[in-house]
Amino acid sequence: MTAERQAAATAAAIATALLAGPWRRPEMVRRVAVALGQARAHTWVGTLVGEVQTVYPAAPVDRPRELARVVRTTRGWERGQSRRPLPRPVRWQPVPTALARRRRPVADLPDQAAVARLLDVDAGELAWLADARRLERTAGEALRHYRWRVVQRPSGVRLLAAPKPRLKEAQRRVLRHVLDRIPVHDAAHGCVPGRSVRTAVAPHAGSAFVLRMDLEAFFAASPPGGCTACCWASPVCPSRWRTCSPAW
Repeated sequence: MTAERQAAATAAAIATALLAGPWRRPEMVRRVAVALGQARAHTWVGTLVGEVQTVYPAAPVDRPRELARVVRTTRGWERGQSRRPLPRPVRWQPVPTALARRRRPVADLPDQAAVARLLDVDAGELAWLADARRLERTAGEALRHYRWRVVQRPSGVRLLAAPKPRLKEAQRRVLRHVLDRIPVHDAAHGCVPGRSVRTAVAPHAGSAFVLRMDLEAFFAASPPGGCTACCWASPVCPSRWRTCSPAW
C-alpha cells in the first residue's frame, strides 16, 4: 500500500471512530485511541479532536468522507504523522451514515443501500450504473450506458450521448423522488416545466445589447461533487445539473 493510500485509510478510520458515539471530546478522544491501538491517547489525538469540533460543532453523520478529509488538514494530524512508527488503525467500527437534517422534501437516501432500493437494483448494479470503474469510454457497446454519435456542426463536431433504457429509468426515478422537489433558479429555463425559449428571451426584449454565450465541454467538465454542491444550494442554480451525471 502506498503512503498516500495508507494515510487516507488512517484518516478514514479516525473519522469512523469520531462518529461512532457521542460528539463529546473525552469520548471522541478515547474512541480514536482505541481505533489506533493506543493504551492512552497521545496528545496529538486530543489536539486533532479539538480542531475537528471547532469545524463541526455537531457530528457530520452524513459526511464521513468529508470528515476524513478535514482530519488530514488539522495540526493534530500533522503531529501524528511526524511520529514513528506512523499511527495505523487496528480496530475499525463501521458506522452507517444518516441524514443530519432534511433541507428539502426529498426521498430519504442516507446511504448507497437506500439509493439502490430507490432504483430497484442491487449494490453491484448500482456501481455499474454509476460507472464506478470509469469504463464508459473503454468498454464495448453492450456494457456502455450511453449511445454515442457525432453530429457535424459549422464550427466543428459535437458528440452526443443518449442514455440507454436502464440508465434513463434510473435517472427518471432520481428526478421524480429527488431533483424535481428541489427549487430551480428563476434564471433557468431549459427542461423546466412551464418555461421555454420564449420565457428565457422575454426579459431581454428591447435591450440594446444581448450577449449570447455557450460553455465548451460543459457536461463533461461537470463533476458529481459540483452537482451535489449545487443541489445543496438554495435555491438550486441552473437546471442543467439535473442531467449531469449517472453518479446520482
